[in-house]
Amino acid sequence: MLDQMNNRWGVRLTVPDPKLAAQWLENNLFFSVSDPGAGVLATNGNCLLELLPGESAPLPEPAAGTYVAGLAHIALRTRDIEEAITWCQSRGLDLQLDNGRRFFNPKVYGEGEFFFNIISPFGVIFEVSQRLSESSPCQNPVICGLDHLGLPSADFAVAVHAFSQLGFVADFAPVENWNATEGRIRCGMYSQLDPDGQRITLEIYQFLDWQAVRMPTNYGIKGLILGQAGTTANGISLF
Repeated sequence: MLDQMNNRWGVRLTVPDPKLAAQWLENNLFFSVSDPGAGVLATNGNCLLELLPGESAPLPEPAAGTYVAGLAHIALRTRDIEEAITWCQSRGLDLQLDNGRRFFNPKVYGEGEFFFNIISPFGVIFEVSQRLSESSPCQNPVICGLDHLGLPSADFAVAVHAFSQLGFVADFAPVENWNATEGRIRCGMYSQLDPDGQRITLEIYQFLDWQAVRMPTNYGIKGLILGQAGTTANGISLF
């Protein structure tokens, strides 16, 4: 199915039923769907997902003081976080909120980002993000295009180096945040353009006071489609 993607970057997912997963994405998160036969392609702006049949289970709750390292979430962009929350609640989606409100990731892109999480029926986490320092390039629908892919890492420097070797460059100097629940968090955004000029951005971060554990093999996000096969130094699969 890679030939159907016209050399665009993408994210490979496995799900028990690609057509049902694609229908959920279409009905709730404004994706357009095509079915070339071997699986399903779902597109929302510059976010392209390849859905193949296979395992997909929610991430287990990590033990205290630990976090899961690996490709963990797909963050879509919104022009208005409150409107996006209202839309998702109207659809009855399984949301992760901060006492009923959006979360805040300070310092990234200068003024930070508002966000909340959606747990899909096939276990993959979809984040919805609003950058405070800039308006969304896609205004309609309310959830439109990719903001970033979330990559918690066991070693921030190793992950940054691995993706710099693939042509990813920093959107801004890495920042260090802190909160009482998670302690210190080092975070940066790293981007590249595909041959069609579509931007893919990785949010690489490390919980400095916690211990990383390996991503379960049955989680649905399997890797990045970047037009090359292999595995990065920090264990991310490339296709």
